[in-house]
Amino acid sequence: MKKNLLITMLLGTALTASADDYAYLNIVKADGTGISLPATEATITFADGYLVTGSKKILLSELSAMQFSNESVSSTTAISSPTEADTDFSLSDADAVYDLNGRQLSTDAQLRPGVYIIKKGNTTKKIQVR
Repeated sequence: MKKNLLITMLLGTALTASADDYAYLNIVKADGTGISLPATEATITFADGYLVTGSKKILLSELSAMQFSNESVSSTTAISSPTEADTDFSLSDADAVYDLNGRQLSTDAQLRPGVYIIKKGNTTKKIQVR
């Protein structure tokens, strides 16, 4: 009996993590966009298929992830696709090249058609080789 009580008390202590330990509640939608709310002010309800927090309503079917963090969604890094104006970001001067399985490839490797992740400095982008 004492053993069960001790286990229950330890689990209760472990599960009482407070939102005050984190600065933000980050909500990420399936399309990759995110919302950061101050963790101390985060109140969440669910109604009619929506997650509702403050003035924000997010369809539950669009919800990808939700987590407490000390960084806001806007300060996290993301992999973006190169645009037409991105001529200064090419494969030839990349610091690192990765396939979609996370394997690092040689920067001078002959790449087969497909999608690759390239990194130059603090910028990471997705490219498509045709």
